[in-house]
Amino acid sequence: MNFVDFKILKTTNYFEHLKSKHKDDCEDRLEF
Repeated sequence: MNFVDFKILKTTNYFEHLKSKHKDDCEDRLEF
């Protein structure tokens, strides 16, 4: 795996992490 692939993979994982975190935050708010 070259460095560019690695960066893209990390970035993609990071965005997926942010999206899932955001989704969790929204679901938490809906419970109130």
